[in-house]
Amino acid sequence: MSSKNLMVIDCDAGVDDAHAIMVALSSNLDAEVLAITCVKGNVHVDKVWYNVHRVLDACDKKEIPVYQGAASALLMPTPEADFHGKDGLGDAPHAKLTIHPDHHRAEHAVDMLISLANKHPGLISLIAIGPLTNLALAERMDPGFSSKLKAVYIMGGNMHGKGNVTPTAEFNFHQDPEAAYIVLETFQCQVYLLTWELTLATEVTLNCFKDLLKMDTKRSNFLKDISKKSYDIMADKELRPQFGCIESDGWNCCDALASAVAIDPSIITDSKSCPCSISLAGVTRGQLIVDWNGFWGDKSKRTVIMNVNMERYKEILTNSVL
Repeated sequence: MSSKNLMVIDCDAGVDDAHAIMVALSSNLDAEVLAITCVKGNVHVDKVWYNVHRVLDACDKKEIPVYQGAASALLMPTPEADFHGKDGLGDAPHAKLTIHPDHHRAEHAVDMLISLANKHPGLISLIAIGPLTNLALAERMDPGFSSKLKAVYIMGGNMHGKGNVTPTAEFNFHQDPEAAYIVLETFQCQVYLLTWELTLATEVTLNCFKDLLKMDTKRSNFLKDISKKSYDIMADKELRPQFGCIESDGWNCCDALASAVAIDPSIITDSKSCPCSISLAGVTRGQLIVDWNGFWGDKSKRTVIMNVNMERYKEILTNSVL
């Protein structure tokens, strides 16, 4: 068995997911990505699957298995996003990627999550950077699935109730609130939450991000191509509010932060362990509820990350494009 930290990434393959995968595949980090599972979120799950293969091709890691998962939310279908373009990767022109027949996996992502957890009990860190549908289904299909994981790192929710798709909800949790509810209420492993507000607080400057795109490597050039659309939005003060980026004034790496923390938890400088849940109805549907004062004393506590070491984080981002 590998001595490296074992990772599985569950994603919806937008631009920030792509960067998160690149972070996890950085050659200088002691991590091994066992598989990548796909869920409908930014785009349909078929496009997610294809986008992940594009990222793996850019990273020269095409051997990593990719599995299609849930094609819709548990209960209520939600529209796809357009921040990352209609294809999820910025609508960047690219040569059609030919995927080898051996890479067309018949197994469903949920089945593979369960299988990998059983094969490597207590060893897998699951990085969840899309809607949590696959995770909730895995726990429902195999009660106790989560107890076999080392930890789950979730980019989702909003610890102060500031939304980016509604006044009160963050995109990933709003896409499937019931799934987020199941995960937060029932998961039996350590759960780390990296919320929307945290990603705003840990933005890098636009100049810092431009430096990543100037590295002139295969990875850097790929990130540059797929980021153009979202970069233009982030750099335009008039456009940002239309995409829930009202408080943003830099480059929000979002999902890349989840990978960075999962691979190197020592970058966490401030966190709080609190009971957490999700609103499932009304104008607050999809909002993360953090019990800061411990009123829900009998609920499982989740680690809400408040801050990270920005210098170390920037190092990890730089290494991701080398």
